[in-house]
Amino acid sequence: PSRFAAPCAGALVVVALAASCNPPPLAIPAGCSPLLFDHDCGLPYPNDFFLVDDASLPSGHRVHFAEAAKLLTDHGASADVTDAWAPDGFSRVTPIVWTMGVRVDPQSLPRVVDDPAKTTRFSAALHTALIDASTGELVPHFVDVDPFADKDARQALVMHPLEALKEKTRYVVVVTGVTTEAGKPIDAPIAFARVRDNTTGGDAVLDPLRVRYERDVFPVVAKAGFARDALQLAWDFTT
Repeated sequence: PSRFAAPCAGALVVVALAASCNPPPLAIPAGCSPLLFDHDCGLPYPNDFFLVDDASLPSGHRVHFAEAAKLLTDHGASADVTDAWAPDGFSRVTPIVWTMGVRVDPQSLPRVVDDPAKTTRFSAALHTALIDASTGELVPHFVDVDPFADKDARQALVMHPLEALKEKTRYVVVVTGVTTEAGKPIDAPIAFARVRDNTTGGDAVLDPLRVRYERDVFPVVAKAGFARDALQLAWDFTT
């Protein structure tokens, strides 16, 4: 179980009862991307969490932000460009942004000065991956670490694919083995840890997400060679 999970009452109950014990649901705001809800409701991005059905568009979907994930100006007005233009998927040349909630060691990520070919094949030293979900192909990339973040939890990590992504294609992002500035392991965010570890019971947001991950995300990750229990973060998006 996740280290965040609340202990079951009555540790000496029979196994059948103990198995039904789940951590309490998380207080995830409406519209908030659940994986990093405690850091930024719009992250990770791009993210298929923000795709909604729209039969009027070619893909049958559109990018949509609502409530807690809505981009606002300092005066509270909408700064969301999708209000005026509704894309039916994410850009083929998009930067890919997330945070680990702490300041990370840039050496634990593929840098712009590193050989990008190393990000196109699995190895124990590969700490990020961008996987074509349909073919299993790994896309070459590097990751920038924001050196100007004023808060640890707001330090952005930005993956830059080194080739244009394919049209109408789903991609899976993998993060594993990234360490702090002091070289210490970083725990997975609580929401992702529950999805990864099958401890979402009773959570109205995470239960459906876990089902989709079991079907669409974790099989892609496993086929690429990454150990599920070592994942710090994983998500998918569609161009």
